[in-house]
Amino acid sequence: MAEVFGPSKDSIALWVKQLEKRLAIVGGRKQNFKAIGHLTSQKIVRNVGLPLVNQFLAQGYALVRILSALKIKPSTYYNWRQWQPSRQEKRRESLKPYILDVWKTFKFYGYRRIAAYSQQTDGPKVSEYMTLKLMRELGIKSRMQKRYRKPKTVVTVDQKPNLLTPEQVNPPKFYYTLTFTDYFNVVKLTSA
Repeated sequence: MAEVFGPSKDSIALWVKQLEKRLAIVGGRKQNFKAIGHLTSQKIVRNVGLPLVNQFLAQGYALVRILSALKIKPSTYYNWRQWQPSRQEKRRESLKPYILDVWKTFKFYGYRRIAAYSQQTDGPKVSEYMTLKLMRELGIKSRMQKRYRKPKTVVTVDQKPNLLTPEQVNPPKFYYTLTFTDYFNVVKLTSA
């Protein structure tokens, strides 16, 4: 029956397990995933979905059944098939080996030094921000991390001596008590 009418529930469950395995392999970085209903809680992206659909097509399943089971619109599938990397993506991919090579040569260089090195040499010119983004994609960092040092105040003038005594700095507290007599008010000062 499954060959005549399309995939069975067991086949769909198998597809979901295979998809989750592939997403677990790809998911080194956190990607923007959205819910796909009851099948999986992750959005299928081009670099995972297209090979998966092609694999099921090679097994002989109908394209309409595969796309409906994976909740992929046909227009999305055909866009994936015709996708070509943009000029910017091609340039980024061509810069990755260069940045990795510079980093392997100078492990203590951070993104700013690598960018400055690229400006000074005959290699491709790369900005600091592009270098930073590509280094993050490649998962590389400088071996030398700059520690944060709290800024210290520098006193260039000799300090004057403190002329106040401790009693003047913290004077004793006084409470005022008013008493009334026949002709005048008397004020008593009492210390705390």
